[in-house]
Amino acid sequence: GSYSNGLNNRVDGGWGGGLGAAMSTALPIYPIKNSDGTWFTAAGVSNNPVFMRENKKQATTQQRTLQGVSFDFTPVKDLTVHVQGNYDYLDNTDDVYEDTALVKRPKGIAKRGATYNSNYNVITTATYNQTIKKDHKFTYLIGNEFQRYQNVVKYLEYNNMTGPLSEVTGLDSNRTPS
Repeated sequence: GSYSNGLNNRVDGGWGGGLGAAMSTALPIYPIKNSDGTWFTAAGVSNNPVFMRENKKQATTQQRTLQGVSFDFTPVKDLTVHVQGNYDYLDNTDDVYEDTALVKRPKGIAKRGATYNSNYNVITTATYNQTIKKDHKFTYLIGNEFQRYQNVVKYLEYNNMTGPLSEVTGLDSNRTPS
């Protein structure tokens, strides 16, 4: 089996004001900041990739495990039974924090999208080899496979936050806010 744990500090794609905007709608004639030091947002905030990068935090954490086991046994001569089981679990959490400059409120907005995927399968086969004569053999195979997949998705959004949910202590971020 295997286990992995990853952290991806993300930046927006082109559709959200990232690199794609830098290559298309964020024209090079637009300044990053105005002459008074404030952010240039006259062409829209998503057209200033530096503004977006500095005022939006995004991080995705992912934990995944893949496990499997199989064995063969021969209960009687010429009969082989094969049993195999596999399990795959993924916990993917995407945290986004939009700062006050981005949302134009006294405090920011923290969002969390969480996806939990569980998948397992069990495979069994029985093979019987029958020899009728030296040059005449038959092989019979019967089998079954069972698979189950479950996907749970949660989305939370909190107003009046000073940082992403991953940095807040004492908050139950696994339940829907009341």
